Amino acid sequence: MKKLSIFLLAALVMGVASAFTTTTKMPMDIAYGNDGTWNEVDPSRIGEQFDCVEGKEYCLYQDPSFNSPLPGQTQNKLFIMLENK
Repeated sequence: MKKLSIFLLAALVMGVASAFTTTTKMPMDIAYGNDGTWNEVDPSRIGEQFDCVEGKEYCLYQDPSFNSPLPGQTQNKLFIMLENK
C-alpha cells in the first residue's frame, strides 16, 4: 500500500509540474510571400511592409514554398512587397 501511495504522489507531482511547463502556441511572427522571389515578412505588418490583393493563390506561406499556406487565409490573393528589406 505504501508503494502505491508513493506512486500516486509522484504521478500527482508530475501532473502539476507538466501544467506549468507546457508551451503555448505563439502566433507566427515570420511568414513568406512570393512576388517572383521569396520575401520574409512579419504577418502583422500587412499594409505597411507588404500587401495582399486579388490574385490566384494564397498571399503568405509558413515556409518559402507553395506547399504550406499560413493558416487563416483565403485563396485568390497576390503578395506585393511594399518596402525594401
